[in-house]
Amino acid sequence: MHEFGLHIDECDLLTADGDEPRLAAPEAADIVRQAGIERMDGQARAAVLAAMRKAAERRVAGVTEQKRRRHYGHAAELVALCLERDESPEAARWAATVRQECRRYPALRAELERRLGSS
Repeated sequence: MHEFGLHIDECDLLTADGDEPRLAAPEAADIVRQAGIERMDGQARAAVLAAMRKAAERRVAGVTEQKRRRHYGHAAELVALCLERDESPEAARWAATVRQECRRYPALRAELERRLGSS
């Protein structure tokens, strides 16, 4: 949410011309790679992974609550990034819970399947 109560995508629609040049936003995977999670250990790594899962959960909730189907791929990408960085049984259970909670959204489920594979 923007400070004026608008979602960031809504702000873009109000302020940008569709033909106007824009700076490219970094990909989520690039941000995670630059953060250096692989080099972290202990509590720092656990805190970052927990924050990543929370951010992914919020994105999934946001796109489903707001019916923003064209952003389902981004939400699924964030879930997949969490699993790429954390291969623990806890992370697998978390992803299974996210999938279960998305069962009413076939398009989102398809995006999750595409990025996570079937299980």
